[in-house]
Amino acid sequence: MKKKLIRCLAAALALLLTLCVCCAEEGEEPAELVPLEPGMNSVEVEDLNARLTVLGYLSEELSMEYDAGTEEAVKAFQTAAGMEATGAADVATLQALMAEDAPVNPENPPKGEMVWVPKTGKKYHTNWNCGGMDGPTCVTKEEAIAQGFEPCSRCYPE
Repeated sequence: MKKKLIRCLAAALALLLTLCVCCAEEGEEPAELVPLEPGMNSVEVEDLNARLTVLGYLSEELSMEYDAGTEEAVKAFQTAAGMEATGAADVATLQALMAEDAPVNPENPPKGEMVWVPKTGKKYHTNWNCGGMDGPTCVTKEEAIAQGFEPCSRCYPE
């Protein structure tokens, strides 16, 4: 059950992240992954931070900055994935992060369906950038409900 949940989360996020390698139409070449490193500030870094959060390697507020927290999270992921722990998200690291079987942090594994909650507002989301949330945090769905959040109508259509 736990493995299935993790795989579902990984698959769903891989589809949502702009870092994913995908083809818009048949016959097109896949998008090229751009290596990320400490000191960078971009949407791609925010996507990296979102993925690290879902896998349990990062627990701070989502940001576009590749700071010391991101670097340590990348190192921890690289170690868990059997890679050299450089702290830089090279193409091989990005591919491993997006893989269906990406290793979760054994010290902080997901404890149920993971959702995103905003600093302000009362809706929880499956997509970290739904509705332009300000500083979303990744929590379990149960935690979000316990804190009084309700499902977003876009993320959870009836």
